[in-house]
Amino acid sequence: MSSAIETANSALSTAVILAIAIPCAVVGVGLIICISICIYCACCRKPKTTPGMILQPQAPQVQPDVYSTPPNTV
Repeated sequence: MSSAIETANSALSTAVILAIAIPCAVVGVGLIICISICIYCACCRKPKTTPGMILQPQAPQVQPDVYSTPPNTV
């Protein structure tokens, strides 16, 4: 009978170990993915301007269409 109790105790401890290890592994993989994405976004992004570049506002370009011409009044 002592053999049955030892088997139950070892099965319970294995289940507890798995219940702790599996979520930790999932969280660890998630953290590695998040950190990798953050490093990629911070380091590999191309700058929108070059240093010393002077930005000048441009006039908006209006496309001619039906609504941009005034209506003909009779």
